[in-house]
Amino acid sequence: MAHRPSFFADDAFAYVETFKDLKSKNLEQITSAKEEFGSSFWDGTQDDHFYYVKLRAFEHALGYKETGKMPEGMVIIGDAPKNEDTGLSADEEKMQKLESDAKQFSDAVKHMQSEIKKSQAREVSLKGEVIQREQMIKRLQRQIVNTQGSYAVLITAIIVGVSLAFWL
Repeated sequence: MAHRPSFFADDAFAYVETFKDLKSKNLEQITSAKEEFGSSFWDGTQDDHFYYVKLRAFEHALGYKETGKMPEGMVIIGDAPKNEDTGLSADEEKMQKLESDAKQFSDAVKHMQSEIKKSQAREVSLKGEVIQREQMIKRLQRQIVNTQGSYAVLITAIIVGVSLAFWL
């Protein structure tokens, strides 16, 4: 195969014709045709490009019948097939779906960003409230200390007064 390029137009036409013919058959018919083709056309050398092209057509036809999906990497010459429902080609439909997905994700990101801003504002207000309550606790603790001191002075004065009343 060194003297021949990897692709010729006649190879493509042979592949397309074989694939189109095989698409209309069922799995058993394709398998038997592949076996018959392999036994009758194999010349035993690796230079037979036609054999490999037709063999690839058989493999792709089998894959198409098993999965219902066209082979990957197929090139469609001419306009892409239109969808009867929407009038759009498959690529246009994919593009619209991707655009709608992108819009959904963009909206979700915007929503999350607004939720983050709200959460940050709530965090700031809660931190302010915590500081206020800590200050109130300190103020009440000072009042308790002052009240305890007042009670200590008052009790001491009563004890001294009662002691003086009994002594006098």
